[in-house]
Amino acid sequence: MWKIFFLFGLLLFVPQVQAQDTRLFDAALYSQKTDVIRLIESGASVSQERDDGAQPLHGAAFGGSVEIVKLLVDKGAHIDCRNKAGMTPLYFAAAEGHQEVVDWLLNHGANVNASSGQGAPALFPAAGNGHVHVVRTLLQHGADMNAVNHSGVSVVHAATSGGFPDVVKLLIESGANVNIKEREYDATPLHWAAFFRKDDIGSLLIAAGADLSARDKFGATPLHSAAMANDLALAKLLVEHGADITIQTRDGQTAYDFAKKKRSREVASYLKSLKRR
Repeated sequence: MWKIFFLFGLLLFVPQVQAQDTRLFDAALYSQKTDVIRLIESGASVSQERDDGAQPLHGAAFGGSVEIVKLLVDKGAHIDCRNKAGMTPLYFAAAEGHQEVVDWLLNHGANVNASSGQGAPALFPAAGNGHVHVVRTLLQHGADMNAVNHSGVSVVHAATSGGFPDVVKLLIESGANVNIKEREYDATPLHWAAFFRKDDIGSLLIAAGADLSARDKFGATPLHSAAMANDLALAKLLVEHGADITIQTRDGQTAYDFAKKKRSREVASYLKSLKRR
């Protein structure tokens, strides 16, 4: 079966030895407006980069100070500046759920679909971190609801693994593809909902028309995933909506076989009872 390793790639702005002068960045990060003004008036560049390529505007966006964001842009900071990982200030503001900063950046020309070095735009971390209001704002400004990162993991996958049904519901209502497959294992969001035991999200995906017979690279269906995770509630829901318990993986295993192998006793007992009918 498949395992999930999922990172947004957010850089933590922790104290570290830097070759560059980072005083303006630090002041912006910690919302110290007086220090920001003083440093700029003393000649500090608003485009000064840290060793990781982050500029003061990244710090202000991450820290959530819309006043400092405005100040830096007014002084010449590029609204879509990127760090070495390709992330823009909007990416950081969205990831942290800073609604006011997100609003200001978008209203002043920030690229809503700018991709990071991992291929993920701002909608990705906003969805994966459960910031539903930010997600709504990004969608209203034209964010691609079917955006994927370089691994093919979609925004719906991100919200599913994070366990945010309100975000998944919003994405579905906006027209997101619920059957999109990530590239490493060919798993759909419904596979992930079962694997991570996110029953409420699984229910939303099923109601939205998720393919109950979708196969991952091993030939496993979402029911196999539910069996492996011993998710009895979702296994029952899948069967009630027509999931085929006889489907076999490429190596000939049914969901019942998966349940036995993984010692998922509740699901194994349930599937065994169905076989007797």
